[in-house]
Amino acid sequence: MRRNSPVSGTLVAAGAALTATYAETGGIINAQGREQIIVLVNYTKGDETNLKMKVDYLTGNVSSSDRYQDSVGTTVSGVTTVSQREFAFTATGKYAIQIDSYDLNFVVSFKATAGTPTGTFGALYRAFTENE
Repeated sequence: MRRNSPVSGTLVAAGAALTATYAETGGIINAQGREQIIVLVNYTKGDETNLKMKVDYLTGNVSSSDRYQDSVGTTVSGVTTVSQREFAFTATGKYAIQIDSYDLNFVVSFKATAGTPTGTFGALYRAFTENE
């Protein structure tokens, strides 16, 4: 099988200010033909409680508006409750988050929670196919 070349880029430039609501970064990323996404986050904590990140997937072409949340399920007494998966960064650091791309396009969003968002961050991505 032919392997697709990795794609990579900047989601948000280093030193960007945080906002209290989710803001999309980097636009819609075309990860079709790729299996994994690595998001590299460089976070400097400020007066906010944490920095949160979420991923939405898009079907079809890059301009598609049909979005699906990256979800996680929690099972209690045989009932699974599904909610959007969020990653919370609670301390200054450099983080690598690996996410399945499911051969779909994706959008990454960030926000600060609680307190005054005085921290800064930057984020890069790389979408790739594992060796076959």
